Amino acid sequence: MKRFLLVACTLVAQSALALTNKPNHMVYPGCEAPSNTYSRIVVLDASKGNTVQKYFDSNQARPGDHLQLAGNHGSLLITGAKHTAFAASASWVWVEGLAGSQLKSVDLRGIKRFLLTDLRVQNPTGKLVYASNSTNVSVLRSVLIGTTDSANWGIDEWMQAPNAMMSDNSTCVAFSRNSTSTGSAASATP
Repeated sequence: MKRFLLVACTLVAQSALALTNKPNHMVYPGCEAPSNTYSRIVVLDASKGNTVQKYFDSNQARPGDHLQLAGNHGSLLITGAKHTAFAASASWVWVEGLAGSQLKSVDLRGIKRFLLTDLRVQNPTGKLVYASNSTNVSVLRSVLIGTTDSANWGIDEWMQAPNAMMSDNSTCVAFSRNSTSTGSAASATP
């Protein structure tokens, strides 16, 4: 089985990232492209207690959803064991960050068909975006921040810095057009 990781990082200012209604994505040949149509749009405003994690944990999220995030959502952990509808989903889920929204981390384990766009993920102490045992995951046009200033770092700080994006035992995972400020941009293991 082939394992793929696409990395195309561009250093741009957050304000230069443009939000669009249709995802513009890159995938490897043989990998499924994210959908351009979704069954419903749901806006989740964390300032009103509607975090994306609570939405998934309460079984309100469905394959085919386009979730738009506002506010600070904390960490997102989606597992195929707990969120079974996403372990073998035939429909994509699109999680889109609206202006000013933020996540601490995104951890996808054993899921299929997730599109993550225009997110700001900031966590100085751990993984930012991680996909494990997952298929067809695209992360694009997002800002991933592990540190805001590494100017005075030595070798020890660089060696201990978290990866911005990581894929482990996954297929068809694409990291495209993301901006990173961390010790290491991406890694993948088969």
